[in-house]
Amino acid sequence: MRNLKACGLVVLAALVLAIFNAAPATGEGVTALCKVHDSPCAEKDQVKNIHLANKGIVIFRNDPIDILCLEFLIDAEVLNPDDPQQLHTTAFDLDKCGWGSAHSECTVTMEELPNFTVSQTPLDLGVLIAENGKMHLFCEGAFKLMKECTFDLTGMEVGLEGALHTEKAGHGMATDSSEIWREGFGILCYEVASFDFLLEPLEHVHIVSQAEGAGTALCKTHNAVICPEGDLTQSLHLVAPSPSLLSSDVANIECEDSLATAGVSALASFPDRQKVTVTKFDWKECHIEGLAGDCTVTAELSPVIELLKTALNLATATVPEVELAFQCDILDLVELDCTFGDSVELTVEGASHKEESGHGRITADSAELELLEGGDHCPDAVRWDATYESLEDFYVVA
Repeated sequence: MRNLKACGLVVLAALVLAIFNAAPATGEGVTALCKVHDSPCAEKDQVKNIHLANKGIVIFRNDPIDILCLEFLIDAEVLNPDDPQQLHTTAFDLDKCGWGSAHSECTVTMEELPNFTVSQTPLDLGVLIAENGKMHLFCEGAFKLMKECTFDLTGMEVGLEGALHTEKAGHGMATDSSEIWREGFGILCYEVASFDFLLEPLEHVHIVSQAEGAGTALCKTHNAVICPEGDLTQSLHLVAPSPSLLSSDVANIECEDSLATAGVSALASFPDRQKVTVTKFDWKECHIEGLAGDCTVTAELSPVIELLKTALNLATATVPEVELAFQCDILDLVELDCTFGDSVELTVEGASHKEESGHGRITADSAELELLEGGDHCPDAVRWDATYESLEDFYVVA
C-alpha cells in the first residue's frame, strides 16, 4: 500500500521536475517551482498548482498476485518558495485497479492526503519526500479479507528526472520501485509491498534556485547553481559537426571543417561576465558553395568573447571584434580577396539545454560581418552561419 502512495509521490515528483533544468538549493537561495527555465524565478512565473498523471500502468506488487491500476492522478497546491519547497495535495486518486481484464476488483481510498517536500539534488534531478499520508486498499472476491489493509506513506522518497535530464524524459518523469509499509494488522495484508510506476506532469515545470546576484560561469559539472571553484571550466575545444557558411550576394563560401580552442579566464576580475579568449580558430576545406575549387579563410584576430547568462544553461556570447579574410578564385574568372569584420553575438547552450545540444554548443546565426578591405568584386557584407560543439561537457551556471 505504501508503494501505492509511493507511486503517487512519484507522480507528484515527476510534475515538479517536469522540465526543470536547475540546481540544488544552496546557501545562496531556496528552491522554487517555475513555469519558465530561468533562475531566479520571477514571482509571476512561480508555479501555484501542479497536476500529475501516470504514463503506463501502476503495479502494486504484493504476493501472491500483482494489482494493477490504470489511472493515477495527483493535484497539489505549491506553497511559496522555501527550502525545501512544500506541496500540499488536494487530490490523490488511483482508479481502475485489479488483476482481471476489467480492473475493477480493488478500490484504493486515501484516508489521509499526503503532503510533500521537493528538494533539488543535481541540476535536473530532485527528491520528493512524503511527510504523511495513509492509503486503504480493499479488494473483492479472493482478496476480500484485505479490506482492512492500510499503508503509511510517511518518509517515502522518490527520485525525479526533469525533462532535460535524458532524451526520454519527456515533460519530466518519476520512475521507481518503492516500498511502502503496512500500518497495524490486516489478514492477508503483507507488511511490505512495492509499486512500479512511470509518471509525468501535465504541464512543464522547472525546478530552479532563488539565487540572487550571481554572475556567469562555465562549469564542468551540472550539479549546483553556483559552480564550485574546482569545477570551473579552464578551456574549450569546439568542432563544427556540419559545414560553416559565409554567405553574400556575390558568392557563398562553405567550409567543411572548422574548429576553435579557447582559454577561459578566471572569474575574479570579471564577476558578471565570463571571458573566453580564442587561441585557435581554423577554417578548412573551403570552397564556393556548389562549385569545385579551393578557398582560403583565415581568422585575422584572436577574439575575446564575453558570456552573459540569460537563463539556466543558456547565455549570449558577445564578440567585440571578429576579423575574417578569404581568398577564392571563381571559375578562374573572378578573384576574391576580401577581409570582413565586426562585433557579433552568438548563442551559447550548455550540455543539457536541449536534446541536440550535445556536450554544449555555440551558434552563429546569420551574424553579419562588414567589408573592411578588398577589391571591386567583394560584397559589402557576409553572413556567418555555424554551430560549434564542445568535445567535453560544459554548463552555463552562476
